[in-house]
Formats: sequence, C-alpha cells, structure tokens
Amino acid sequence: MELLEVIELNSGLITWFTSQNIVIADDVAAVLLGLDEDECHTGIRIETFLACISLRDRERISQALYHCIASCDTIHEVFELCVDGQAKMVVMKGRSIGEVLFTCIVTEINAGLASAKLQNLCLAAYEAARQEKNDIAALQLARALSLLAHPAEAVRTH
Repeated sequence: MELLEVIELNSGLITWFTSQNIVIADDVAAVLLGLDEDECHTGIRIETFLACISLRDRERISQALYHCIASCDTIHEVFELCVDGQAKMVVMKGRSIGEVLFTCIVTEINAGLASAKLQNLCLAAYEAARQEKNDIAALQLARALSLLAHPAEAVRTH
C-alpha cells in the first residue's frame, strides 16, 4: 500500500456469525461498506460483505478471515473497498471467538487532514508493525492516527 498524503479515521463495528453465514454491522460500518443500514442491523450474507472488497484484495482478505476463524486468531488487514464506484481504503482488526462469533472494527482511511507529514510517518510505522506481526505496536499506531484525525480527543487524553 502506498502512503497516503493525508488521512482521517472513522470506525465501525462488524460482528460475524459464521455458523449462520451472516454479518451484522453498525451504522458506520454499513455506510463504509455502502450497504443498507437496516439490512446490516439484521444481518447480511458473508458473501455480500466480501463482494464490497476490491477484486485485487478479495482473495487475500477471504483467506485471512478463514485463517482467523479456523484458528481462533486475530485479523489485522488493510484493504480496498469498492463502494458506488469509489475506492476506499480500510483497516480491519478483530478476533475470532470460535466458529460462532467473530467481531472486528473497520476503520476508513481517506483524504482530508492538514497534518499529513506526521500521519504519513505513523501510517508507515503502522504498516511496518503489521508486516512484523507486532499487533501491540500496530494498535497503538492506529490509536495515534485516530488522535491525529480528532485533535480534540488528544487534548482530553493528556
């Protein structure tokens, strides 16, 4: 993935019920996926979720999800969604709890902020941590990126 000039983060929650082949998503995740919010509240087919992923990333994400669920492990992936003909980059992080329930947070990365240099450095460090499978560092960097996107939150944490 190439470094983005500027980023902004929006997070939604997705819960997978793999034994029933459904995904339930909150309003933010439904909007990120370009899906009907009411349908996402009651559950969409897993295939519907996968169809939102760009063709170049779909197989990799499908395999990562399968591995995560089969081994009750974590997932931490960056990939592209295709929504209404527009590409969106997202980060997805979560953990499988058996075959029945799997929950993750999906966060959009898009253009729109002025502090691009610091965000680019954090994004590069996040990518390096992810490649090294250092989930703790990647999570902290994702939090830093979120604080850069919402400076008022950063003031409250100090």
